Amino acid sequence: MSGQSDHTHSCLLIIDMINQFTFDDVEKLFPAIEQTAAIIATLKQRAKSAGLPALYVNDNFGK
Repeated sequence: MSGQSDHTHSCLLIIDMINQFTFDDVEKLFPAIEQTAAIIATLKQRAKSAGLPALYVNDNFGK
């Protein structure tokens, strides 16, 4: 093998990240939400650079 990874069966899977944040005290979660979103954005960019697809899975309460 030439040292390159075989990404034939690889993808970035992003699960349950859609939320309307309509509950009490949600503002207390914003720092963690922003940090998580930044990490996911970095992972998404790395996957894109590697030519890997990103799959989004979310039930969004049936919507």
